[in-house]
Amino acid sequence: MKNETALPENLNNIETPSGIYASHWGLSDLYDSAAALLKALIESGKDFSTDWWGAKKEIVYAKYTGTGDELTIEVAEHMDDLWESDDLIEDALYELEHKGLIQKGTELSEEDYDYIRDVLLWSDIDDKATAERTINRDTPFEKILETADEIWDEAHKINHDNYEYIQGTVLEYITSYKKEEEE
Repeated sequence: MKNETALPENLNNIETPSGIYASHWGLSDLYDSAAALLKALIESGKDFSTDWWGAKKEIVYAKYTGTGDELTIEVAEHMDDLWESDDLIEDALYELEHKGLIQKGTELSEEDYDYIRDVLLWSDIDDKATAERTINRDTPFEKILETADEIWDEAHKINHDNYEYIQGTVLEYITSYKKEEEE
């Protein structure tokens, strides 16, 4: 049986033994094989960089990079793909209706969706939020995992702010441009 904590020869772009998923619910509940590998990489003292390790139940990924005495943890949280689907705009419509800011049953044409996507594209809004933090490599392993969750919170806040911007863009379009068309 292969020792899962044995270090690979090439320590760059390490893939988790569990495939693209390294954890189940979030970032701190690593599968045993991924936890053993990450701990061994950190304790090796050698420079390394993992691939983006995902959580099976969330659209969130973490990448760990050890350089010298430092460990950098990068986290990326994704929303629905803004450019490939209308889900985020439809979610914004639902939320705006629920908040009573627009009339229930408001419908948008394909041209409306295209216009809103173009506005969002030019605003540099992203459907992915990233955050990172560099800590001391000798930080206890459980604290490293807690730090990954804290960074995830930061990325989630960025996504929340982005989603509110999307809602604001949809609301402005409906209350300004769409209203002008109807008059």
